[in-house]
Amino acid sequence: MEREDILSLAAGLVIVIVIALFVKPMIAAAPEDQTLQGNTLAQVTSTPTPAALTPAPVPGWNGQVHEVGFVDPATYHLKITDDQVQWSGIPDDDTGRDTMVPYATIRGTGSGTTETIHVPMPYWQLRYDVDPYNTNFGYLNVQVMDADDPNRFVRIVTLNRADLIPAENATAEWKNENWEETFYEGQRDYWFVVNTQCVKSYTLTIMVPEKYVPGDLQ
Repeated sequence: MEREDILSLAAGLVIVIVIALFVKPMIAAAPEDQTLQGNTLAQVTSTPTPAALTPAPVPGWNGQVHEVGFVDPATYHLKITDDQVQWSGIPDDDTGRDTMVPYATIRGTGSGTTETIHVPMPYWQLRYDVDPYNTNFGYLNVQVMDADDPNRFVRIVTLNRADLIPAENATAEWKNENWEETFYEGQRDYWFVVNTQCVKSYTLTIMVPEKYVPGDLQ
């Protein structure tokens, strides 16, 4: 082997030893840099999932009856007073025998709402008569309303098949005795709502005690 070959081999061994003893340990000890030049790390945002809400338990009923009290009528935009009906005379115990005379009459052929009528007597009667096209389908409904309190139904009168068929051949006297309502109140204003079905005509008559006519009634 020539001298030049020996020197080249020796130089190569020295380089290998230097790399093994010094360069490689230095590389292993250096921290790793995982950040790439010119790139930014992506940010991931996670939205927390809200916890499921538990509905509040509905209170049960213990079986006791609730007491419902009264409130100011103004709450419902009503005006209610405690004024009692002022009687111009106290009727006797046998008011059924009083002679009644017509005070006002309402005649119609269909449904409708009447004007207001003032009844000055302390009590009165409403007599009604109807001429149906057919007794099986004829119908008359009369709602007596208090003009001072639109939410008050004084009374509701209804005639239908069960009333019309038995009275088909009845006399006027029979109707006056059976088709009438007595109102133990008065000296106030009333109006009437009438609903009909299969009716030719009807008549409503307000009757008052004759003993109060004429009289100092307003």
